[in-house]
Amino acid sequence: MKKINSIPRCQAERLDWDYFRKNQFLGSRPLIIEGALKDWSALDKWSSSYFNELYSGRTLSVGHNNRAVYSRLAANKSQSVQRDAIDLECSEAMKRIDSGSSTGTVSYTHLTLPTTPYV
Repeated sequence: MKKINSIPRCQAERLDWDYFRKNQFLGSRPLIIEGALKDWSALDKWSSSYFNELYSGRTLSVGHNNRAVYSRLAANKSQSVQRDAIDLECSEAMKRIDSGSSTGTVSYTHLTLPTTPYV
């Protein structure tokens, strides 16, 4: 396993998108982007109670990879990428995410929400 301190780092405000796309993203090389989320309001807003309020009683897909990113990678490399996820009712999904529990190969690092919440 590669040590995290051997992965290159870059401050978000200095990141050159063309360089990143060519050398990191398309080259499948890791890069730690520091400070990218410092002003992201979701860090304060998104919580289990927030999602339970919006999606109570709805089914959410919870898994360990992101379908959109992996679909682009698969298209780029002309290969399929397995997506491991399970569907859970919102309150159960939030409990499992908060507790850090997992089932099999699903480690709950992403959440796919229905496109329209109940409001």
